[in-house]
Amino acid sequence: DTHPITQHLLWMKDNLKKLGIEMTIRKMEWPALLDATEKGNFDVVRLGWGLSSPPSHQDNYQIWHSSQSGDAGSNHIAYANKEVDGLLESIRKEIDYEKRKQMQMRLQDVIFNDHAYIYLWMQADLRIYNKKWHGVRFSVPRPSHALNEWYQE
Repeated sequence: DTHPITQHLLWMKDNLKKLGIEMTIRKMEWPALLDATEKGNFDVVRLGWGLSSPPSHQDNYQIWHSSQSGDAGSNHIAYANKEVDGLLESIRKEIDYEKRKQMQMRLQDVIFNDHAYIYLWMQADLRIYNKKWHGVRFSVPRPSHALNEWYQE
């Protein structure tokens, strides 16, 4: 299999073996993988998040807030940190862009330093659009776009 994800997993397996760690790669159909992930039936899972709005409008509450673990949301790793919960709640209420940005930066630092996920890479994507559209801008991550800002004259 030459798929980039498969190649990456094989590379990880080989390197973990050198450390004396056995890794078993198990391919699953998407519905089965989602079911296992939602139920927490995994030791390690390789997935990716892609948020669809510009960074200034992202709401990470359902991914990181402790209330969103289990059946409640998308916090599949049952991550819990009181500071993160407080930041997520404050970010949702803050209307000042710069203050919200600073809180989002702190949120990222705390989550990163907790090693809640192992961040591997961000895939580069190519985006094209017809010049009849105005107000088009792409932003990181993924890159994402805000279709509500696009218009035609």
